[in-house]
Amino acid sequence: MSGPREAVFAAITSALEGISLASGYQVDVDKVYRVDVVPDEVPSEFRNALMVLESFTPETWDYLDSGASGGQLCRTTITIAGIARQGTTDLKSSDRHTAVNALIESTAKALMLDPKFGTACKESKLAGPVAFVDTDKGEALFNMTLHVIYAFNWSAL
Repeated sequence: MSGPREAVFAAITSALEGISLASGYQVDVDKVYRVDVVPDEVPSEFRNALMVLESFTPETWDYLDSGASGGQLCRTTITIAGIARQGTTDLKSSDRHTAVNALIESTAKALMLDPKFGTACKESKLAGPVAFVDTDKGEALFNMTLHVIYAFNWSAL
């Protein structure tokens, strides 16, 4: 049985796994990882990959009510990191910039299509992105922050 926090992470991951040209996005995402930190290496066969990262800041919990259910409203921050590869290290090429922008825009669209991720959370808001290039590998990278509010009661855990 998964709890409300796991439901949020699973819903976010599922939304990102749905990014494809066939679904109306600008890119195909080859792989979505759920990890604690960005791995040193993403396998080279993945041209576009996303990572759903655990929060680096503490969640804040507020009581929803003082009844026996002990309802809580939880605020957490989830980082989404991405990598776009174009197969060239030519830093004068605009292909990498175009590719990372398409991945950023597709990621934002997938995350904001349903800000409640079904019933997994009460609200979510997107902040960022920050994009940069690994000049050694010629890879374009980005991260953005998803601020999520979800609720639960102790009896549901």
